[in-house]
Amino acid sequence: MKGTRSRKLQAMLAAYKGQAAMNATEAARLAGYAFPEAVAARLKKRHSELFDRAEAEFRESLRMSPEELDERITSLARNSKHKDHYKALELIARMYGKLSEKVHVTLDRGSLNGQLDSMLTMLLQSRASATNITIETAEVALLPTITTIDESATN
Repeated sequence: MKGTRSRKLQAMLAAYKGQAAMNATEAARLAGYAFPEAVAARLKKRHSELFDRAEAEFRESLRMSPEELDERITSLARNSKHKDHYKALELIARMYGKLSEKVHVTLDRGSLNGQLDSMLTMLLQSRASATNITIETAEVALLPTITTIDESATN
């Protein structure tokens, strides 16, 4: 900061992005201003670029790297006495894809249709032998044609 900035303003900016957690009135009080409410509004308006920069620095300090996140969650998961132990284990399992909520299914339609046709044909033939029904299958049709035999016509 420039040498022309007052020590109180420097202290206020430090408190603003530190202990006061972006509360300008609290930062002014911590810096020792006599009337923090009035001074905070006035200084924040007059030195908006400094307060904007301090706010950006504060927000950046709150960010957590992926490595730090992994370390913290792992630490919780390893501490079996911590109340969030199981939640941490669940999060780790999700991060590694062990608790996927999505099911991925790959189907080959040609193969599936062929399997369905053969299973349907076997089922119908089995049913036909038990109920005296003849089944005529066509080469092109996916489903067989069913014909019922009239027993009175064959006698």
